[in-house]
Amino acid sequence: EEHILKKVKTVLDHRVAGEDVNKLGLFLQLLTKDTEDPLMIFGIQKQGEGKSYLAKKVIDLFPDHMVEKLTDATKSSIYRIAESEGKEYFDGKIVFFGEIPEDDDDREVFQIFRQLVSEGHVEKRLTLGESGEMESSKLELEGTPAVISTTVNEDLIDAQDMSRGMAY
Repeated sequence: EEHILKKVKTVLDHRVAGEDVNKLGLFLQLLTKDTEDPLMIFGIQKQGEGKSYLAKKVIDLFPDHMVEKLTDATKSSIYRIAESEGKEYFDGKIVFFGEIPEDDDDREVFQIFRQLVSEGHVEKRLTLGESGEMESSKLELEGTPAVISTTVNEDLIDAQDMSRGMAY
């Protein structure tokens, strides 16, 4: 009987040529979404070398309900998701950020998920609002998602991030 990883590789070979170690490694890393200690996964490569392409192709193997793409997420959007879907909405999911945010506000969203991966719980007071009307709201998230992001700037991944994850 054929080994399960050979079957996965065969499927991935139809999506991505070469990159055998990276695509199989990434697939296995994403499976940590179903563990108590999921990983933060970082694609670090030069511009145009296919880090986002590879991530998207491997993520596409998972059903839509297991993946949340947050490439343009804000604190407000995360708060609204938690309010409407429940604080455990991200538990056991693959959360894809695309490029690691460099902007401080966007970086704060990324750090919320870093804490969620690390501690399994986030309770944070956020200042939210539009058109000058600001209010303080409590964000509460529980669960353990696997978080994946990419970057060309290795300096955006600090020691805390790497202690929770792996790079491809």
